[in-house]
Amino acid sequence: MARPGNLLTSGQTARDGSLGVFVGWLRGAFAGTGFETNDLSEREMRRIRAKQIDAITRLVPLTMAINLANVAIILFVFWDIGSNLFLATWGLTIAAAAALATRSWVRSRRRPPKEASRNAIRRLTIQSFILALAWGAMPVAILPGIGPTHQLIVACLMAGMISAGGFTLSTVPGAGLVYTWTMASASAVALLLCKVDAYAMTAVFLMIYAVFISRNVILNGRLFFDNMRAQLQLARQTETISLLLKEFQENASDWLWQTDAESRLIDVPERFVEVAQNSAPVAAGRVFRRSAEIPVPC
Repeated sequence: MARPGNLLTSGQTARDGSLGVFVGWLRGAFAGTGFETNDLSEREMRRIRAKQIDAITRLVPLTMAINLANVAIILFVFWDIGSNLFLATWGLTIAAAAALATRSWVRSRRRPPKEASRNAIRRLTIQSFILALAWGAMPVAILPGIGPTHQLIVACLMAGMISAGGFTLSTVPGAGLVYTWTMASASAVALLLCKVDAYAMTAVFLMIYAVFISRNVILNGRLFFDNMRAQLQLARQTETISLLLKEFQENASDWLWQTDAESRLIDVPERFVEVAQNSAPVAAGRVFRRSAEIPVPC
């Protein structure tokens, strides 16, 4: 039977280990892919990063169109209800971010990047943070001063933006997590500023919701990364097999032959013809099993 001291030490070690794993995961997620492995070279990691960014960039026309449509709805509904100066500034900020994202999309379509550095991932994460901060500023500024019906509109919009944005950015987990938690935190602050007990509980539920979204962002990013790693490993193995086959062809080409779907020889080396004691035209049309039957002199 274990003594209490041992149980305490074991529990402390487990907590320290879990904390270490969590901190390590945070460092990895915000440094880049979050899934760096030793079995991949730096060049392969750069190719994976490029694919991660490309998966997000391809969705830019759709995502930015939705962003601008949501901005238009907010301006239409809340113009003359909230601060028109804030709404105009906020709308222009979102529009500028959409324009920059569209310009990057156009550039990537003209010259698709084959590789990407850690700095490219960091830039994407920063851009995601700025966009989330702009969206998060809207409920903080207008939610406490509007009625319940309008508050419901803002709450539904923010919930949709959190989930859709997090999923869109999930191939780069660091960017997805930054976006999700920036939006969720700003929305929670806006709910608390309303000074309503029910809204305070809603803010708690929103944080739980953000945890759930974060978990899915990580899982989806993990699946994407594992898929890309498997593709690179398959390409590496294919290249190795090709090199081995080429070396075998160079050193033992006399014993390589080719058959069709009916097992008939269509490419016969001279050495094979000589051993089988057949002429090349005769051997080329025969079934491999019969051609391989070497006549034995009586």
